[in-house]
Formats: sequence, C-alpha cells, structure tokens
Amino acid sequence: FSESDVKTYSRGDTISGTVVQVSDSEILVDIGYKSEGILPVSELSPFRPGGKIEQGEHIEVLVTYIDEEKGTVYASEKQAEYEKRIDGLEAAYHEGTVVEGEITSEVKGAGYHVNLDGIRAFLPGSHLGGELPSGIDELRGKRIQFKILELSRRDKNQVVSHKEFIKERERLRRKALFDSLQPEQELD
Repeated sequence: FSESDVKTYSRGDTISGTVVQVSDSEILVDIGYKSEGILPVSELSPFRPGGKIEQGEHIEVLVTYIDEEKGTVYASEKQAEYEKRIDGLEAAYHEGTVVEGEITSEVKGAGYHVNLDGIRAFLPGSHLGGELPSGIDELRGKRIQFKILELSRRDKNQVVSHKEFIKERERLRRKALFDSLQPEQELD
C-alpha cells in the first residue's frame, strides 16, 4: 500500500460518502476508511426534506469522534451542514455584506430570535429599525435583511441588526445622489 491508499481522518474533517445501510438508529456511510462511518439518525441534517435518507445517496458528514481501538468513525451530517452555513455567514460578516433571515420568536424585553437559513441569531430590540412593527405577531415569519454585528463560531453567538442595514442603504443612496450631481445643476 502507498500512503495515498490509506485514508486518515481527524475530528472536525468534513468528508463525502455514500450511504450503504440505513437502520432505525444509525446509518452506515462508506467514507473510504477501513470501516464505514456511523451516522446516528439524530445527527441527520434538519434541512433534509422529509427527514428521509436513502441507500446509495451521497452525503457530506463531519467527523465527530474516532474510536482508534475499534477503527470506527462517528459522523454528523447536522454539524457538517452547520459548518457550511456558518462559513457563509462568516464571509458576510467580514465583508460587511447583507444577509437575509426570518424572525422566529421574541425574547421578552430584549429582542428577537432570527433564523439565518438554519443558523440562529439574536436581533436586539434596539436594532429593529423604525420601518418595522415591533409586535412579534406582525414580525414572525417575515424575511428581513440584516447586517451582522457579531459572530462567534465557538460560542454559536450571532447578533444582527436591521437598523444598521437601513443606515448602510441610506448611506449608499446619498452617495449615489451626490455622485450624480453636477456643478451649476438646478434641481426642484
């Protein structure tokens, strides 16, 4: 065997595999290792349509634990999905780009929980912005644009602001207006 014939994985690696067996409690996934990876049913992605998985399906999983003695790899599709989604949010945070999410619930006296396509974030009440109603009944399920104020991958803590999105939109609108003006131009 050459070194490239024997694959080694570490905890936290995201790998692709093929489902070889499905039972009520776990799914066996061929990940090209000496034995199949074990994916507990509880670790399936919550975004899976109908929560069903089929034999022969190709999936991405994250290695959660390796039992060296038994040569068993435990994996999670849920965590692989989280990592993929948080990568996108992290890029938006660093680039200062806008993200879209849905207000799901109210945190009494503090703000709102927001679903950013599967990642939970917090919207402080003071960052709702003046153009939206403050009642949860009018806000729940509404898709709104936000700027990310804080993002902590380790603590799974994301804070967003619609107010900052409004400020940025207004700043860009003003800049476009002033860039279009010419000296001596008359406007009503």
